[in-house]
Amino acid sequence: DYNGQLLEEVSNEISGFYLTNYGDALDVKEDKYLYAGSTGNSEYPFLHPVISRFNSQYELNWNLAMPELSTDSIEAEFHFARYLQDGSYLAIGIRTYDTIPSTLGNNFSKIFISKYTSDNLLLWTSEIEQDTMLNFDGDLSFLRVCDLYELSNGDLILFGAYYRKYQPFAVRLDSGGHYISHVSWGNLLEDDWLPWVVPIDTDEFILVYQHAVGVSGIGEDFVNHKPRIGYFHADSMTITDWHMYEHQHYWGNITDFEKTPDGGYVVLGFGSDDSGEFMGEAYMMKIDADFNELWYQTYQPPIDYNSPDATDLEITTDGGLAFVGNFAVQGQTYYKSWVVKTDPCGDLVYNGCPVGVNELNNLNSGFSFYPNPAQKSILISSDKKFDQVVIREVTGRILLSENIQGPTKEMNLDISGLASGLYMLELHTDSGEVMAQRLVVE
Repeated sequence: DYNGQLLEEVSNEISGFYLTNYGDALDVKEDKYLYAGSTGNSEYPFLHPVISRFNSQYELNWNLAMPELSTDSIEAEFHFARYLQDGSYLAIGIRTYDTIPSTLGNNFSKIFISKYTSDNLLLWTSEIEQDTMLNFDGDLSFLRVCDLYELSNGDLILFGAYYRKYQPFAVRLDSGGHYISHVSWGNLLEDDWLPWVVPIDTDEFILVYQHAVGVSGIGEDFVNHKPRIGYFHADSMTITDWHMYEHQHYWGNITDFEKTPDGGYVVLGFGSDDSGEFMGEAYMMKIDADFNELWYQTYQPPIDYNSPDATDLEITTDGGLAFVGNFAVQGQTYYKSWVVKTDPCGDLVYNGCPVGVNELNNLNSGFSFYPNPAQKSILISSDKKFDQVVIREVTGRILLSENIQGPTKEMNLDISGLASGLYMLELHTDSGEVMAQRLVVE
């Protein structure tokens, strides 16, 4: 919900499901969520592609596995899926081969694309052939693709990065998946990585990626990065108006890029400092339409942690920002999810780990109130004594906070000052427990 509490968790039993996404995991069209990744199980031990679709309740509509695309010498995986304007969709990934030219290391990969109708009928598959791929002037043993767009003439633009030294690239394909041209960029000396793209019209884009600026003070295996942004012109396959920003992290990683309602842009990333003295942070940077930096904010998990990441950024309905990630719990062997909600300027509304489903159910079962929806007042009845009542708006901002003289299990609360809308009603006990439910005001 808007306060960072987990309302529901849906798990679909897809045996061996393996998340190999390097772009937005889901694409959405008419409340249909399309996912493409990879799987492996005892029947088919080699990693192979899978496409799944879920409805708006996240129930599995169908699951399309393709074990025939992998063999004992070829491993295929999808990285993401994208709907096209006509309702068909593309699944995009790579196939990795272990029979290689002697100049390329231990294996090599090819970009692999399949197109399907809305009814899952295969229209075509395409691999960018090895001879073409070698023109990228890189080692193709480590290749990732992260985003794809359909151009005004039906051509496709695919973005990704390949090894030596992690050069970002854009590939132009015709509507049948055939190679037309490509462009790659980076400093050719150290490790750059995936570009993140926002379209500004059907054939023009703004992209950002992590640009390597040299080896850090820790050692030659640790590379410092800074955000770099430019215009990508699909018609000429060129990039212009590069801007670099002085926010340096070692092993910095940019993971999302979004356009904001005011016409600006926000970059999401994570990394550590080049001394290695702290265990990392997430960051957001806001720029205007002319690439001028407006603000820069950093974020760290609320408990002792190691190696936090931030992997997906969204613009919320109130104009704020929210991102999700993971971090290792210090001294433990597991990871926790991490959700951060901010206002439009990047200032925290909340920062924390989602409440578990069972925990939330226990909280919600602890009290009731009537009526709901309500207009002027509500009657609250609780199984436990509480000494504070809090009402928050959807942004997480507190609108009402009332301390009670002497804990009680029942009270009548005046809500006549609240405008119509959705709110969160919280009861706080003297032991620190918080019970929460949604309140609708008419």
